[in-house]
Amino acid sequence: MNADTVNRELSIARKVIGWWLAAGWIARDFTIGIERRPAPPDHTKAVAKNQIEALWRLNAAVREKAFWKMLCQ
Repeated sequence: MNADTVNRELSIARKVIGWWLAAGWIARDFTIGIERRPAPPDHTKAVAKNQIEALWRLNAAVREKAFWKMLCQ
């Protein structure tokens, strides 16, 4: 499984185990010692972060910057 899937499932398991612990249904957290996997770099963006930061520094109208902001989100 990829890191995003493992991290999502681990997060879900920790939430439900925390709820079970609070309810007194179990005595200990079985996920202690399991670490999140490092997420791979996100290559889905069409524009790199440094290019987006350069856009904000341009002398452009607020309307244009708002449009760029909406496109980058």
